[in-house]
Amino acid sequence: MSLTTEERETLNILQSLLDEQIPPKSEMSGIITKNEMECLFKKNPRIASLYFLPKVHKHLECPPGRPIISGINNMCEPDTSDILRRMDGVQIHSDTLLVVCDVESLYTSIRHEDGSRAVKFFLETSNMEAEMVTFVLELLQFVLTHNFFLFKGSFFLQLQGTAMGASCSPSYANLFLGLWERDLFLSDSTPLNDKVLSWSRFIDDIFFSVAGH
Repeated sequence: MSLTTEERETLNILQSLLDEQIPPKSEMSGIITKNEMECLFKKNPRIASLYFLPKVHKHLECPPGRPIISGINNMCEPDTSDILRRMDGVQIHSDTLLVVCDVESLYTSIRHEDGSRAVKFFLETSNMEAEMVTFVLELLQFVLTHNFFLFKGSFFLQLQGTAMGASCSPSYANLFLGLWERDLFLSDSTPLNDKVLSWSRFIDDIFFSVAGH
């Protein structure tokens, strides 16, 4: 796909910013593998584009749009049967409430500081070395703050949340909600601790059961 002069200039600016963010290749030896390092640099990058998927299940005549930023080849580029296996053999009492819900506009609603805090928490509680943790967080910050995209011929910058379509978005959103769940159920002030019998989540879709009276 051929690029306009404006698109090419924008890519050059982004590439220079990325080069400043990522240490020289000689400095990255020992932090990541050669293959991982090569994946960080796109040979023929392009500008991400915005499009919408109509949510016809919510309104047939005027459906709201789900914003998707197509980041394939952009520089910042489920197992649905699991719930059935979890529920296999589970007996539900007549007074048990079955609840399904979803987090509204999850990807685009996560504040950068909250999402980064969750990622940092789980990285630091893993066996990952401190140098790698710092490296991952610096790259994540770059992706979150440089999400440029084209819409109707104009350039935009997403200021909050992460792009639906970015390769890191599902993991980023999962870690954010994972920390929220941890705080929710480990807090003594949570009134549901003695009531929730089961809890399952697939990214932003949640299914749980609550004991009745």
